[in-house]
Amino acid sequence: MIGSFFAFFAGRSLPGATTWALRCWHDFVTNAVVYSAAVAETPSAEQRVTAWRDGLARGARVAASGRLRPARTASEVATVLDQVCAEVGQPMITFDR
Repeated sequence: MIGSFFAFFAGRSLPGATTWALRCWHDFVTNAVVYSAAVAETPSAEQRVTAWRDGLARGARVAASGRLRPARTASEVATVLDQVCAEVGQPMITFDR
């Protein structure tokens, strides 16, 4: 969900993708709010960070793949991820460009 929504928002609005990633950090990672009924048990804090980072990396690959319209460059998507990670105090997220 994190990655698919990130890719969706990145395809329409880079500020929207930033807002989504930060919202997920605060809701899911920090406050342990799980919006999906498919998640039977709230993951540990470490698992939530990993899911957030992995989800954003997967979404970034899609967003930079050229399959979205408008197309986003890998550089644009990387800039969004760098801003988000800096704001929440996480190391940079890399993705296959």
